[in-house]
Amino acid sequence: MTVLEFITSQVFGNAAVLFGLVSLVGLVLQRKPVQDVVMGVTKTIMGFLILLAGATMLSDICQPIARWIGVLLGVEGVQPNMWVVLSLGMSKFGTQVGLALLLGFALNLLLARLTPWKGVNVTGHIMLLWAAWVVAVLGGLGFSGSVLVGLGALLCGLQYWLSPVLIRNFMKDRLTPEWSLCMPNISGVALTAWLSRLVGDPEKSCEEIKVSDRFAWVRDSVVSIAVFGAVIWVVLGTLAGPAAVQEFSGDQHWLIYLVLLGVKFSAGIAVVLYGVRMLIAEIVPAFNGIAERLIPGAVMALDYPTVFHFAPTAVFLGFFFKLLGAVVGTLAQAAMRLPVVVMPSVFMDFWDGALMGVFADRFGGRRAVLVVPFLLGFIFQFGWALMYPLSGSVLMGAKVAMDYPDCGVFGPIVFGLLRLLTGGGR
Repeated sequence: MTVLEFITSQVFGNAAVLFGLVSLVGLVLQRKPVQDVVMGVTKTIMGFLILLAGATMLSDICQPIARWIGVLLGVEGVQPNMWVVLSLGMSKFGTQVGLALLLGFALNLLLARLTPWKGVNVTGHIMLLWAAWVVAVLGGLGFSGSVLVGLGALLCGLQYWLSPVLIRNFMKDRLTPEWSLCMPNISGVALTAWLSRLVGDPEKSCEEIKVSDRFAWVRDSVVSIAVFGAVIWVVLGTLAGPAAVQEFSGDQHWLIYLVLLGVKFSAGIAVVLYGVRMLIAEIVPAFNGIAERLIPGAVMALDYPTVFHFAPTAVFLGFFFKLLGAVVGTLAQAAMRLPVVVMPSVFMDFWDGALMGVFADRFGGRRAVLVVPFLLGFIFQFGWALMYPLSGSVLMGAKVAMDYPDCGVFGPIVFGLLRLLTGGGR
């Protein structure tokens, strides 16, 4: 393994290591005593690993759901899957991906240092995923050599910098001013905030639903998510059929498996939230040391789950209605006989829908949580369909698309112009 590949995959591509290093540098710059440094770094890494354990549980739960939805829809199409994109990008353009990531991160730091907008991305795994997608598309369109690396680094650096800068505008008053988010979901956050203001009332939050004492359990997000999750999984599994469910349930009765799957979904969210609280408690104060000494006023950008605790019930509802909108979008594409039919991305429908649910709740209350993720889930399916023909030979050869909202909103514009101006790089 070359030094570049090691730094790319084992440091930037390993969020636990990157968060630990950020915590270490920040605490050392603040001249904290050794015992505080050891505790801070250890708790930072532990917090992320706990978060990751919950995320892995949620990922495992989404896998069978994706299969059942495929059975129900009976449609074959393009599958949005970030992990396949990462694999293709790293296998075919590993060195170029690494250079684009590192040079893009350097550009992010330079822009944060020299401009009034101080967003700094520390979500290494998302940085790697974005770099792999950008380079795979550019390479598939025929770009190569220094042009491929230069364009890739530029697109990476701008995304790493603009994402926290723009998303913070929607976070600082309604959620928190202490940190921002960095993921290719600027469009999802912005559209959620704007649309939610039109359709709802932020004073009527999902977390403050008034119910009788008989249904007091609804106010407990862990319990309510477990109950409603079990009901939804049972309905989905029943529609797909016992045979489809039994592929995943093994020796366990398919109905029991479905009920427990819904309960495990709530348990996964609870684990994620616990890890988030531990991570935030350590990484935010540590990062202040970097901000004070190296980039005054810097605001770090973190991952999706760091805002889930602001509205846990909206996390579940946002996921469900985003997924429902995506399913309707796929059916609409099939009914319209479009040349590209994009399947729902259940894994990202959870993360994107959960995030949209939180922002919808803060900007438009519970009515917005029910309407906006569904609407955007429908729309983004068509954005990915527009982007797919511009994805180049590498991704199109595997019939795979990237499943971040910005890839379907800004992607067709950026790569469409590049192909128009350069003839696809050739």
